[in-house]
Amino acid sequence: MRKNSHLVLRSYNNALFPNCSAGSHINSYNEPLFSLEKKIAMSSIHRIGLVGSAGLGKSTVAAMLSKKFSIPFIKSKDITRPILSEFGYDYGSGQFVERFLSRPEIERRIVDERIRIEGAQSGGFVTDRTTVECLAYALLDVEQYDDEQLDAIKEDCFSHLKSYDSLFLFVNDGGWLEDNGLRTINRFFQWKTEMIICGLMDYAKAHYGIGFRTIPEEYWGDAEQTAEYIRRAIDADRHSA
Repeated sequence: MRKNSHLVLRSYNNALFPNCSAGSHINSYNEPLFSLEKKIAMSSIHRIGLVGSAGLGKSTVAAMLSKKFSIPFIKSKDITRPILSEFGYDYGSGQFVERFLSRPEIERRIVDERIRIEGAQSGGFVTDRTTVECLAYALLDVEQYDDEQLDAIKEDCFSHLKSYDSLFLFVNDGGWLEDNGLRTINRFFQWKTEMIICGLMDYAKAHYGIGFRTIPEEYWGDAEQTAEYIRRAIDADRHSA
């Protein structure tokens, strides 16, 4: 039994960190072989990131996944709203909130706060926004940043992205966005944001070995079916060898 222990460890390593391929969603950067005990403990932890522009139903799906997996839901609004308030943003001003968020001193605070909150979780969690969106918002007004500021946010965002064990990309179906009094109601602005996010996810895969799954078109607009699709995908990967 002892001489075959490396096969058991490799089986768990392959299950948790398989080679990244098209459509994969598990991180595939080079990881050392962990101890069997740690592998078993990690196999029951879900660190789920839902990625995408505003108005695609990520928060609704995240709330469902929180219940399905009995894990905390880290809400993006609980991170951004206190910071917006501190910097004096007025939702009635007519200024795109994403533009306001993209200011270097604000985006830096949001990145740091997200990394701190998620890093403090000893177990799993699900979040309706990741550090990728933080970088996307910075790139919306890239001329506000000097190279050093943008390099720091880029490195922090991609490095932290490796901490998620499951990433799912939501894409816009071209429909109009519902006005919730908070998000930017301009479908072309959100489409522009989405193009940046999609490009960043492809970049993360190519240069950092970070895999992800894109929500299939047949589930767009159906939160319950999307949540069930994600649950099945995660469970399948957890039991694969």
